[in-house]
Amino acid sequence: MSTDLVSNATDATSTLLASQTVSEAIYTSCWWFWFMPACYGYYFDLFRQISPYFWSALGVVFSIGVSVLGSAWGIFITGSSLLSAAIKHPRISSKNLVSVIFAEACAIYGVIMAIILQAKIVESETGSPSAYAGYAIFAAGATVGLSNLFCGLSVGVVGSSCALSDAQNASLFVKILIVEIFASALGLFGVIIGIIMASKVIV
Repeated sequence: MSTDLVSNATDATSTLLASQTVSEAIYTSCWWFWFMPACYGYYFDLFRQISPYFWSALGVVFSIGVSVLGSAWGIFITGSSLLSAAIKHPRISSKNLVSVIFAEACAIYGVIMAIILQAKIVESETGSPSAYAGYAIFAAGATVGLSNLFCGLSVGVVGSSCALSDAQNASLFVKILIVEIFASALGLFGVIIGIIMASKVIV
């Protein structure tokens, strides 16, 4: 009896595999063999099926979320060094707060860009949203978010070094502050490119 059950199950499995179409076979295998050229078309179709509104909303999330992450990381790095060095040298606590302001500017860039991108997400008059606009807004948000992430990290590291150097030698503050200004400009570059990328698109 058990032999018959195993034989019937084997026959059913063979029939099911034989009835699969080529597209179904690719669907089940492309999750594991995504790098195969035969799977490229499947992933292109997958991206085409995702709504442009989703890509647009994801761009807004990247713009504000990743920018705030970079800002918080920079404040954490420079703030911890500033507070620890200020215990022995209280004079550095006031003027080195400019490093925290530079790190906070990364989050402000992200908020501004997120507001600009959000204003471009409106209901389509034709009923079918533009895929190009969705991808453009996503790319603009990712550009701004990633540039502000690295900007916040660089400002945090330079600001930490500035606080520690100022504690030892006050004459080094202005020199390192110039380096910090250049580090803070990295996020502004991303904002400019993001505005250009999303300037002529409406989802």
